Amino acid sequence: MREDLERAMKQTKTSFIFQKGVLEKVNDMFEENEEVLFVICANMNLVVKGVHSIIKPMELKNKKSGVFVITTKRVFHYQKILFQVKYEQISVADINSVEFIKGMIFSVLRISANTKIMELDIGAVDGKLALNIANKVVNDRGSVNQSNVTINNSQGIKDKIKDLKELLDDGLIDEKTFNDKKEELLKNL
Repeated sequence: MREDLERAMKQTKTSFIFQKGVLEKVNDMFEENEEVLFVICANMNLVVKGVHSIIKPMELKNKKSGVFVITTKRVFHYQKILFQVKYEQISVADINSVEFIKGMIFSVLRISANTKIMELDIGAVDGKLALNIANKVVNDRGSVNQSNVTINNSQGIKDKIKDLKELLDDGLIDEKTFNDKKEELLKNL
């Protein structure tokens, strides 16, 4: 197995016991110059742009259980049940926004492109890690609209500002974006 895939597997709180066969297939899918940054077992709901979706973490209807991966070139979800394979990907160049919706117990990572949205059920700690990694990859591509950086959750305004400060400290957003978002939050008091 690739070293970067093994390293990414160790950084999450996920057990990959039931996805071992899927991971072997995923391991063969990477290009030589593509680096694996994040991998997790997750349920994924694919939403076609323009269709209204109500986010319901951990509700399995219309969701696919599989492995979600963030690389330097794309994000993708790979599922295999018996002989049927389902694969969805979004190129980093096509990502419009990355959003983390924190719930009481489970959270959702939402990655939006022009034609589709991936919604992944994910724990809060792994979700924040995925959000930071995805935003870094998007920022590194060169042409980023930083107003797309979003933390949308049920936390209070103080916690949201702390999350934005963390993104600023990690270099994922700039000072202007931080100040704009903070001012926007404070207006809602």
